[in-house]
Amino acid sequence: MQFRGGDRAIPLLIEHEIIDPKDRTTRTAISKLWPVYYVPGMTMHLLSTGQLLQSGLSIEGTMDGSTFCDSSGDAVLSVLPNLWGSIQVVRTYIIKNNVPNPVSLVIRHPDYETIHCQLGHISDEAMRHISDNVEGTEKICFTNKKYVCCSCTLGKLHQHSFPENPKHSSKTLGLIHSDLLELPTLSYSKYKWVIIFLDDYSSYCRVAFLCKKSDAAEAIKAVFWLWSNTTFHSVKRLHTDNGGEYMTLELQSFLHEQGIVHETSTLHVYQQNGQAEWLNQTQLEKAQSIQLEVCLPDSWWEFAFATVTHVYNHTPIKHLKWKTPQKIFTGEKPKISHLHVFGCGAYVYLANKFHANKLTLCSELMIFIGYENNGYRFICHTQGNVIFHSTQVSRTYRVGLLQSGRKLTTK
Repeated sequence: MQFRGGDRAIPLLIEHEIIDPKDRTTRTAISKLWPVYYVPGMTMHLLSTGQLLQSGLSIEGTMDGSTFCDSSGDAVLSVLPNLWGSIQVVRTYIIKNNVPNPVSLVIRHPDYETIHCQLGHISDEAMRHISDNVEGTEKICFTNKKYVCCSCTLGKLHQHSFPENPKHSSKTLGLIHSDLLELPTLSYSKYKWVIIFLDDYSSYCRVAFLCKKSDAAEAIKAVFWLWSNTTFHSVKRLHTDNGGEYMTLELQSFLHEQGIVHETSTLHVYQQNGQAEWLNQTQLEKAQSIQLEVCLPDSWWEFAFATVTHVYNHTPIKHLKWKTPQKIFTGEKPKISHLHVFGCGAYVYLANKFHANKLTLCSELMIFIGYENNGYRFICHTQGNVIFHSTQVSRTYRVGLLQSGRKLTTK
């Protein structure tokens, strides 16, 4: 239909016949068309097939004519057989009076676009609930093709979450994920960085601490040589981000000599190195938790980080079918009877060389700060926070925090 009201399009009510294509029965319906424009000099009323199809209608054609159907398959408009070339006929009568609840043949554009903008660029999901929950608007006709709003794309676009990579290594050390984490405080040993290594197959984790970011190459070489000498496997692939510490000539030469393929994520797309990023964040949160529990200095983060890594390797993991990384990596079932609460007090045996005389105490109360390969590490807070190594612990005490300060309470 080509009418016009002033300088804008107007809606128009028409009465027309609908022939059901299934049983060929005829009924009369009243529908609303929008937008309708007036074209000077035109002697007939025209309906655009393309506009009707854009509104979400579908068309079925036979030798007896064509039928437009809505999304549920019901006929809403019938067209008589072709009489003048490509022009078909719809028998209609224009209705000037308002009719309650006419069938809407409204196209999605610009009606949908206008309402979308009026409501502050809300989502399609919210738009579908507008008609039932507010007054002053009719039911909006949605097409099967998603409407793309340029303003929403520019102002509201988010990066999609990255699904978990379905491809995993089938062998130990077949794929190693690595990432570097900077800490805001220098550690007890003047470290500033943590580099993490995660075996994709077993989820076994190892960390190294760095004073400078440029020390990453030496740390990677040391860990890879250690694994090569202590296991029956060697590293096949290394997956990292595009950080400069992984792209040095020294490291690239080492990887090339060892036949290790270096895979890197796309620049600034950190999610592609998500496993190492996730583990770094998880270990950092755990380290903060156990450190805050006993109110230890921030500079002792290296001990907390090493401890949570040791505990992680001894913890059952769901995607390993509740086996431990230590079991998958070494083939041996780990023992946890040696575990103690990080930061607890412990009486540590003092070797003879620490005895000033025969009356010197045989042990001293120290702070437990982690594990060695065959023992424990402690800090003696009464002797300038010196680190002690020992295999014997007679009794441990858990540190309880009171408002008045610290207090050692029996475990």
